[in-house]
Amino acid sequence: MNERPSRARTRSDGRDAGVVARKRRTTRRIFCGLLLLVRPKDRKKYPSALFVHGRRGLDKLVLVHAARLAARGFVVYAPDLYTGRFIPKYPIEHDYALEDDFDAGLDAFLKLPDIRGRKVCVYLHTRGGYYALKLAVTKGRQQDALACYVSYYPHLQDPSAPEPLQGYSYAPEIDDLTLLVLIFVGEHEQYQRKRIIDSLVVALRSRNQPVTTWSIRASGATSTFARPTCAVSPTTWPPRKRFSVPRIS
Repeated sequence: MNERPSRARTRSDGRDAGVVARKRRTTRRIFCGLLLLVRPKDRKKYPSALFVHGRRGLDKLVLVHAARLAARGFVVYAPDLYTGRFIPKYPIEHDYALEDDFDAGLDAFLKLPDIRGRKVCVYLHTRGGYYALKLAVTKGRQQDALACYVSYYPHLQDPSAPEPLQGYSYAPEIDDLTLLVLIFVGEHEQYQRKRIIDSLVVALRSRNQPVTTWSIRASGATSTFARPTCAVSPTTWPPRKRFSVPRIS
């Protein structure tokens, strides 16, 4: 596996977020495609997060989200699940082979020397919600490798399931999810997605499982998360006028 550390070149790659981006191409058959590792510039150990992209794939716009998290003091591992299998942006059906790729990618992440702790949190959006759910439950990684499930407007149903299930039911794996759950959802979220998120929260709370939802009031259609209200050091958060990140599919 070849690795070439480099400073990110553009703002969307996290240059002014105080992070170093490392892009890796691997030829291991068990996990093909591109991996992006984003972390603070120093060589200290930090908590780790596994970033899971959605239908859009892993492009510069999506990488803003990974870079912003790294700027807060995390080592963020972002696998590109599509490129290695020649899957274009915005696929309709779910490719079940991606579940094995994702599982192998988590194993590779856990072997890195610059992460702190033995477990990682999954940090995801849109269809990444389903990918992470399968990783946690179907692959059993909530037992040995995952600590929490953090998501914003996640898709929580098998994309290949029949249409009625997409709008009225969450995936059955939810019933076996045991991780701590935090979900961010916009106040004007799509009804069919918010309905399933709401039913997920009811189901988890009915069995006394910790789950938290934050309703985010957006200032515009492309702006989902605003500037944080807590005090943040300029070394861990980019000192810009624009603090929101764009909504991505």
